[in-house]
Amino acid sequence: MAREFPEPVDTLSNNLIDRILKRSAAFQGRIGSRKQVQIPLDFPQNPYWERLFSAWWEQGFRYWRARNAEDAVLNFPCELGPPPYAITTRDGCELSDRWQKGLVIKKRVEKIWQKLDLEI
Repeated sequence: MAREFPEPVDTLSNNLIDRILKRSAAFQGRIGSRKQVQIPLDFPQNPYWERLFSAWWEQGFRYWRARNAEDAVLNFPCELGPPPYAITTRDGCELSDRWQKGLVIKKRVEKIWQKLDLEI
């Protein structure tokens, strides 16, 4: 397995991620899969990974908020790297508009944060 997550992610791997989330001081805004460091959002094969990362972010934000003052600032860069880091076509063109996908992640994370605000 080479430390790639199975799909669905097994309990042991989720528990290990949870241990990391409990200690995280910042988070990174990109979504990967078991085979790709960054995946194109909204592709039909990727909703599982999008939901998984959103759930991990939500849990991590809960832990972070429990450890920090109410006025603390959480760092969350939307890190969608350009080629050659991004997945490209044969001609070297990006498969999606990385700026727009960064805005999609930003909006998703803002919704998670607002949801957590309602839990207080």
